[in-house]
Amino acid sequence: HRMTDLPLVKGYEQWVKRNASWFIPILETTKSMTMMYAPYSSDYYRDEEFFVGFETTTDVVSLYHDSILGRHAPNELKCGPETLVARRLKKTLTLIERLQLFVEILSAKRTNNKWPVIVA
Repeated sequence: HRMTDLPLVKGYEQWVKRNASWFIPILETTKSMTMMYAPYSSDYYRDEEFFVGFETTTDVVSLYHDSILGRHAPNELKCGPETLVARRLKKTLTLIERLQLFVEILSAKRTNNKWPVIVA
């Protein structure tokens, strides 16, 4: 079974397609406004995990929405013929790229040596 075969996921994807004209701009504006003011929060460095985690989560949700809507990012990887394997690999690499900073911050704060986590 694919994830999109689940009724809840399928329903959400259909809802996003029907409401993308207003939903996506509101979501992206909210994300931008939140991240614009986050560094000025007096608790930013203490709560860095929360702020970077929020940004990472919203980036991943944006990637998911782009996938639902068949959109391609302007900075999307270019790697030859668009086979199914190539598309999945590009999505996986983009996801890893979006998660990288969050994983680095978590590992730096919660382990003595962050490099094995980052390299893995």
